[in-house]
Amino acid sequence: MIKQHIKSFKPVQSHYSQRKAPKKVFLPETLNAARMHEMFVNENQLRVSYNTYLEVFNKFNIGFGLPKSDTCGTCDAMKANPTSSEEYYMHLSEAQMWYDFRSTIKKRSKKRRSKIQAISFDYMKNLPLPHIRTNIVYYTRQLWYYVFGIHDFTTDAGTMYCYHEGEAKKGCCDVTSMLFHYLKSFKNEKKDELYLFSDGCPGQNKNHCMIYFSYMLVHVFRLYKSITHAFPIRGHSFLDNDTDFSNISKRVRLETIQTIEEWNHVIEAARKKPSFEVVHPETSDFHDMLSALQPYFLKTAKPALKLREIKMYRIRESTADIEVKYQYDEKKWSTCTIRNRKKLPDELDLKLMYEEPISVRGSKITDLKKLLPFVKRENHPFYNDLISKYEEECRIQAEKLAAAKAAAKAAAESSETAKSPENTEAVLATNDDSESEYEMLSVEEFYSDNSSGDEM
Repeated sequence: MIKQHIKSFKPVQSHYSQRKAPKKVFLPETLNAARMHEMFVNENQLRVSYNTYLEVFNKFNIGFGLPKSDTCGTCDAMKANPTSSEEYYMHLSEAQMWYDFRSTIKKRSKKRRSKIQAISFDYMKNLPLPHIRTNIVYYTRQLWYYVFGIHDFTTDAGTMYCYHEGEAKKGCCDVTSMLFHYLKSFKNEKKDELYLFSDGCPGQNKNHCMIYFSYMLVHVFRLYKSITHAFPIRGHSFLDNDTDFSNISKRVRLETIQTIEEWNHVIEAARKKPSFEVVHPETSDFHDMLSALQPYFLKTAKPALKLREIKMYRIRESTADIEVKYQYDEKKWSTCTIRNRKKLPDELDLKLMYEEPISVRGSKITDLKKLLPFVKRENHPFYNDLISKYEEECRIQAEKLAAAKAAAKAAAESSETAKSPENTEAVLATNDDSESEYEMLSVEEFYSDNSSGDEM
């Protein structure tokens, strides 16, 4: 019974810790084992000691709150099993090089009449909608509100691109689209160099799409004469965005938030000088960058890019090649050819990433219905709209499924009739080879939920 109670909570996985602890999940930081025990006793009216509950709880790999940052696996291993002090020193020295490089660029960008623009960017942990105090939220899935933060080194300004999971996703095309929207606003400031700082998440930042995008900013859009993108060593990846996100998290603890507008107000007010700017991107702001960029680049670079090992890459208008460093202390850049022979366009034809609304999973819609009684009535329209859209999509899918079944049944009956002797001559006389094709897809398959928890 205790196991079932623990399993009834809705955990999430850490975006950063999946490789190190792939089976570890996290519950909200407002929970702890003692509170879970109290909830179990109150809900079941049983006398079960805390020690008994804790004994069962400890068999699960559960943490509370998400880790604020990765701990470095290399550092942890060397501290646990010290083998070579020289190796450990070299590792820490390399990590320090990243911080020194970032600090140098930040100082240069703050100089008067500087031609350098430097930014860091990252996603904050997903924010829940609604964000309420009732215990039921621990057993239900909430709608995720995404916050993509961009921090400007020159002004220390923080810009937060905010949208929910039914509007866009968190892939490489989403990241490059928001960066493009942000950087275009500076086109009149005539900066020559752009420095990008981000973690090495392969699905968002450290990938071919980001490299191609950087290349086009220099060689097609001509926003900059050079772009350098630097990645930290895993576990030593503190960014200025982390401070921004910490300010928001501190403010959130005291708030009850039921709408997007309330979230935006909390984010804007999380820092006073300067306050954060909240941008709500439109569907038209998200572009299928990868499909638009790929035709102009080789399938395999020459020599091949070792993406996972890259510490920095640089793109300059004076050369068609990309320059890379696999170690921070490398004195020379290695060159790499990534362009094919296709002529670069004067303008890129950027198609929309999302031509149709993104479906929120059926399991979340069900849970949102459970949470509605705890949401103020004036805030219901937003959630009702999501529910209505899901139900309409289900209806359309059900109609398609019914039509496909009816067509299959008619085809089967027609086939049986055609096989009868009296219809043999009629079948041979027909000359219609056309067939109707239907995609047999059930509603359950279309909205299947194959994961036990959501990723943060």
